[in-house]
Amino acid sequence: MVGIPGTIKARALAAKSKLDPTTAVDFDVDDSNRKRETTGADGKKKVWYRIHLDGGGFTNNYEAAVEYIDGTKTFYFPSGIPELPPANKAVAFDSADKVLTVFLGVVWKYTASPQAKPEVEVIKQYTKVPYVGID
Repeated sequence: MVGIPGTIKARALAAKSKLDPTTAVDFDVDDSNRKRETTGADGKKKVWYRIHLDGGGFTNNYEAAVEYIDGTKTFYFPSGIPELPPANKAVAFDSADKVLTVFLGVVWKYTASPQAKPEVEVIKQYTKVPYVGID
């Protein structure tokens, strides 16, 4: 990028798996670990999707973030988060894993139809971590 030393890359960060929900990986729509099948009490198949839950109660497949590497440090700037950064500071984290903490957690979600209320099973609730101060 002109005028900025280092490299910049767009990332779509998601929890790695049910067994490792605090490790961020690049989102892959074809990842077989993103879904599981169960059979309901009525004998019908249910397909559940592993998905993130944001502070507004909405679900997200991933958190879009900008990765910036200046040669000695790496920063991750999440997008679309409602929190305001401290005055004159960018909202940034020093690891991809910490970006996941912008969510309330990661859950299994099943919806029988667009009109139906979804069923949700919590996999992991995240604890917010402080932003990195960048001057």
